[in-house]
Amino acid sequence: MEALTCMPSITTLRLTEDFGTIWRDIRFDLFTTIRDLTIDAATGYFLELTLPNFMVNNPRLERLCIKFCPGYGRSGWSLDLTFLLGEVKEPIALQHLELHGRWKLSNSDCIQLVPHLSSLCLSDDDDHGKSLELLLCSLVHPLERLALPNGAREGHGHDIIYDHLESYSGLVELTVGPSGLSNSGDRLRKALFSHIPTLRKVSWEQAMFTRSDFDFAAISQLQNLQSLSISLLSSMKNIVMGEVIITTANAWLDVATSLPHLTDLNIEVIRRPRSHLNPCEEPMKTIDLVVMQYTPKSEALNADLRVHTISNCYRQLVTYGVENGRLVSLYSRKGGFEQEVVTYPPCRPDFGDGDAPYKLWGAAIVSFCLGYWFEAYPSGRSLLAMAGGCFVVTMGLEVIHAITSSHFESALFGRLPPVHHLM
Repeated sequence: MEALTCMPSITTLRLTEDFGTIWRDIRFDLFTTIRDLTIDAATGYFLELTLPNFMVNNPRLERLCIKFCPGYGRSGWSLDLTFLLGEVKEPIALQHLELHGRWKLSNSDCIQLVPHLSSLCLSDDDDHGKSLELLLCSLVHPLERLALPNGAREGHGHDIIYDHLESYSGLVELTVGPSGLSNSGDRLRKALFSHIPTLRKVSWEQAMFTRSDFDFAAISQLQNLQSLSISLLSSMKNIVMGEVIITTANAWLDVATSLPHLTDLNIEVIRRPRSHLNPCEEPMKTIDLVVMQYTPKSEALNADLRVHTISNCYRQLVTYGVENGRLVSLYSRKGGFEQEVVTYPPCRPDFGDGDAPYKLWGAAIVSFCLGYWFEAYPSGRSLLAMAGGCFVVTMGLEVIHAITSSHFESALFGRLPPVHHLM
């Protein structure tokens, strides 16, 4: 890596940890021309020792993304932004900060050294909202892009976000994870009101709402919105797929058709686990029927509106357009997406398919129990090697199956991102 640090043309750096990674031996801080850094380090206990020097040596860094905990938990080391920027003496060019894992801000003075920071993608902080509030209040530049990939799991986090959104105007993009934001009273509508002139893009994970428990008017008031992305989770055969998804999809279609400048509505159906539904009861059929049978309440529909229904399970995409006041199918594709233009939101959580990790964990638990039983009884000691072999073979087969079945997937547990522009 030290040889690469002398190449001035390198501006983007991606570092991914494996079981053999020793961060104290990786001198990525010797780079001086990096503008985009992404680090995936679930157990990088020595990583924070190198990061401060990297920030000093790369003053033109514009995007920093650090994933320092697994996508399914909050384990791992905690990153202090004060320590991260502790060696920086002059303002740097950082615009986008993305933190997935435990983080905190012990002193807000360092935020003055990132005057261009206007895009945040944050998981929950490590001190119950104190660092989040301190960070938002210390920003020099008004926030233009806000992404909460895990929603706001702490209850008081909702109030912190709402209070900050109500304090200024100029938000352009908002991404909310599956935990969402509380919808008590009209807080959401008030928080977004000052951003009506500027807000162009909203993404909402697992937006399984009914008209009685969500203020859809908070979204329909965004008259300048151009892109709206939602995902619906189908995990119960009758209740979720048959009732809630249909009701929710119709409500979001009402919102989409009422927005005069909306050009893309992306509805992604996440079916998890697959065993809950038979192939003939594919949730995509339900969504497609809802879209095709939908009767717009507005007579003057935006002719540029495109509705994309996406299945993460079957990699099926259908695009609908406006024709004679109705939504009709314009394009359908099942399989790969090599020719489509796919854009990614600032950040989003990695849920993946629910059955793949359970297979791996199940194989591990069964093999562990067998091994423990054989150790406990002398007569079974001779079979211990066989148990270990079964574990390795089982795990190997599951990994191979996951890899081969993810030919159209971006990663082993990845899933298809929303398609924001297709036509």
